[in-house]
Parts: sequence; structure tokens; C-alpha cells
Amino acid sequence: MFEFEPDAYIFTKFANYFKRRKKAKESAIAHSVKLIDIKPRLTIFARAVTGKAIEIFDAEREGGYKNNNFFLPTKYAEFNTVEENISFYLFRVLYLSVQKNLNLNWEDSLEHETNESREMAQEKSNEVLKSLFQQFPATQEYYNRFIGHYKNKSSKNEATDFSFIYGKWMYNSPEESSSKPL
Repeated sequence: MFEFEPDAYIFTKFANYFKRRKKAKESAIAHSVKLIDIKPRLTIFARAVTGKAIEIFDAEREGGYKNNNFFLPTKYAEFNTVEENISFYLFRVLYLSVQKNLNLNWEDSLEHETNESREMAQEKSNEVLKSLFQQFPATQEYYNRFIGHYKNKSSKNEATDFSFIYGKWMYNSPEESSSKPL
């Protein structure tokens, strides 16, 4: 008649669990944007905005700028559409361009902790944002959307992490600094 086989039952449950997980992961991938896919266009964009020979590199996390190098997240999938995730990268390139033009980065030779670099970036963000919104008024709408997203994402008990918006401060290397425009 009917025999209950616990090992088959357990296997089926695990298989279904991993299938659901894989489908959720694939749907997240559908709207994610990888830096490697848009890097050439972002590089041209950054060079056009700054007038400098900007290079774009993968960041460990939020990124920042060092001399003529912009560091951006390897992958970004915070929003539900590819367009919104690409707009994040465009915003960050414009933000870093303004930050670079204002020369807001570490200038001392001291070793700074990552959290201190993130805090300094957030502390000086008003200066960057003021200039950014004057030069590129459309960025204010995107900025408000990004701020709202990260506020909604954080729990009430912890401080909101805006480091993906503001990045972190890095060191400019004096020997690598080049004032030659493109």
C-alpha cells in the first residue's frame, strides 16, 4: 500500500527550499547592474564631466575617489529596476566629480579608520551636494529617492547607513596627482 519514506520526504523539502532560493536570487539578479557592464560609458561620462583622465575601478564596498581614480561598487541591486540602479552609478560619478573638484579628501599622512573616512564623507556631504545641485539640478530628485530608500531600509534602532551615497574619503597621492586636462 502506501509506505512513508522519510528520506525522500526530507530530500523533497530541501530541494524545494533551494529551488525557491535560487528563483529569488535570479530575480534579484535580473535588476542588478554590474559595474563591468557599464564601466566604459561611465568612464567617458566621468571624463566629460571632470575634464580629467578619470579611470573607474571596482570598490570593496561604497568607494570614493583617489587622484583621477573613481572607485564604485562592483554590483548594485538596491532598486527594483535596472534604470534606477544605473541612475545610482550616474549619481555617484557626478557626486565624485564634484567632490574631486572641491578637493575634499584626506590630505594628511595619518592612517584613518574606514568608519572615520565614511563619517568625514557624510560630514562634508552638504558642501558637495550644494555644488552638485547647482551644477546638475536633476540630481536632487535622485538624491532624495536614494536617501528615502536607505532610511526605509534601516531599522529604527540603528543609524541609517548612507555610505553608498556619500562614499568614503580616501588619500590623494601627491606623486600621482596630475593637473593635465584631457
